[in-house]
Amino acid sequence: MIRLIRALSSLHGEQYTEPYIAKAQFERYGNLVGENIQTKMTVEKEKAKFVLIIIDLYNEKIVLARLRITLFLHATENAVLAVHHTKPTDVQIWRSFSKESIYAFSEEANDANPIHLTDRPIVQGLFLLRSLAEYFGDIHSLEMKFIKPLYADQIVYLQKHSGSFVGYHDHEIIFKGKVEFEK
Repeated sequence: MIRLIRALSSLHGEQYTEPYIAKAQFERYGNLVGENIQTKMTVEKEKAKFVLIIIDLYNEKIVLARLRITLFLHATENAVLAVHHTKPTDVQIWRSFSKESIYAFSEEANDANPIHLTDRPIVQGLFLLRSLAEYFGDIHSLEMKFIKPLYADQIVYLQKHSGSFVGYHDHEIIFKGKVEFEK
């Protein structure tokens, strides 16, 4: 998955300085290990406030995996509305992300977005996506909608239901999504 994530670092231009991932979807169609594997990135839609990007991982002409990302451009924390809920009782502690792990992921992904490199960094949406993919195991697809930023050392509580999940910090929804397992 990191090859797909690194492809984003090839985006250049002022509009990509501080984007916020609104939605990400990963789909796996084949074995991601092998020779002659390449990536191809397409900017599907580009508007003043958002951009839809599709990144394919392929071998020859066969698509092995696809990552679809919707970015809000020039988003700030103030643009994200706080959504307060009562945290359900059927949640479990999932994990937190240290500053060091966020910095390391930025380096691994070639992500120089300054919102991930401060003294109080925001966890990368694709770091969350990859971590959840590893947590769930053999998945076919994983789709996430990001509701609110998650900062270093904040504990994420996970609520899981058949094919769906919600991530909470305190009483706020951080993300929600759907997972489909390999058959």
